[in-house]
Amino acid sequence: MFKSTVYMLGWMFAAGTGLSGCGCRDRTLTLADFSGGARLTPPAAGAPVVGLVFETELDATAPVRLDIGCDGTVLASLTIPAGRPSRQRIDWYSGCAELSFARGGVRPGSITMRYRFQTL
Repeated sequence: MFKSTVYMLGWMFAAGTGLSGCGCRDRTLTLADFSGGARLTPPAAGAPVVGLVFETELDATAPVRLDIGCDGTVLASLTIPAGRPSRQRIDWYSGCAELSFARGGVRPGSITMRYRFQTL
C-alpha cells in the first residue's frame, strides 16, 4: 500500500495534477531596486507546500540570478532572462521564502514577478 501511494504521488507530480495554487490568485511583486531583496507572503496555513512558481518580466541589460532561501540561507537559484517573460518552477517545501538578486555588472531596470506557492 505504501509503495503504491508513493508511486501515485510521484505520478501526480509528474503529470502536473494534484497541485493547487493555494486557492488564491498569484501574488505580484514589483521591484525597482534589486539590492534589498524581498520576503514572499506565505500561503494560508493548511496543506503542505510542495513548490514555488515564478512568472517574471525583467527590464535589464542582461539576465539576473535570483537566489531563494529561508532564514538567510540560499537553498535554490534561478536565472531570470532579460527582455522576455519567463515561467519557472522549483520544488519548495516551506512557507518561508526570501529572495535576493545577484546582478554582477548588470544595469537593472525593474522586475515584475508573479509567484504562487503550490500546495497538495
